[in-house]
Amino acid sequence: LNALYRNSMDASGALTFQYSTFRIGISGLGNGMTGWGTHLADMDNDTDRDLVIVNGRVPVTNLDTDPELVRYYRNRSWNVAGEPGPPAQFLEWTEQVGLKRIGTLLGRGSAAADYDNDGDLDIAINQIGGALVLLRNDGTHGNWLCLDFRGVQPGARVTVELDGGRKLVGEVHAGSSYLASEDPRPHFGLGQATIVPRVWIQWPDGTEQLLEQVAANQMVTVTRSKQP
Repeated sequence: LNALYRNSMDASGALTFQYSTFRIGISGLGNGMTGWGTHLADMDNDTDRDLVIVNGRVPVTNLDTDPELVRYYRNRSWNVAGEPGPPAQFLEWTEQVGLKRIGTLLGRGSAAADYDNDGDLDIAINQIGGALVLLRNDGTHGNWLCLDFRGVQPGARVTVELDGGRKLVGEVHAGSSYLASEDPRPHFGLGQATIVPRVWIQWPDGTEQLLEQVAANQMVTVTRSKQP
C-alpha cells in the first residue's frame, strides 16, 4: 500500500508529518499494486497538483498477467476559476482520462514533461516487456506558464504569485522518481489567470531574480541576471 504524509510545519518551524492517505481521498491508490513512478504535477492546469502513479508487479513471472494500470487522481483543491474545492482533495479519474482504455503495463520508471511544448504535461513510461510508452496530454485545460533556464538548474526554486496573493511553488530536481527525472523546466498551471504579477526565481546558489507582469500561455526563456 502506498501512503501519503502531509507536511504540517507550524508557524514556529516545527516539522511534523500527518498520515493523510485516507483523509484526502486516495486510500485505494496502492491496493494490490506496486508503484514504480509517482508524480505530483498539475496535469489539467487548474493551479493544484494531481497524482499519477505508474505500477508494475514484482517479481515478474508472467508478462500477460503481471502488468497493472497507470492510476490518475485528480486534485480538487482548486478549480480553474481559482475557487477552493472540497475537503477530500483527490478523486480517482483513471477511467475518465482514458488510462483504462490504454490498458495495463509493467511500469519501471516514468517522467512528466511537456514533450510537445503545447502547455500541458505529458507522461513517459519505461516498461518491462515492451517499448517506451508516451502518454500525450490532450485535455482541455486552464492557462499555464513554463520557464526555460537553458540548462538544468537542480535546486532552483520558483515562486509564482497570482492576483490575490496566492503563491505556487516549484523546484527543479535532478531526480524525481524511480530511475527518472522530470522536465527541468518549471511548469505552472494558472487556471483562468492571464497575467502573473510576480515570478521569483531563487537560483541554486541562493541569489534571486524577479520577473514582473508575465503573460500566461508561453515558454519564458530566463537568462540569469548578473549580480552587482
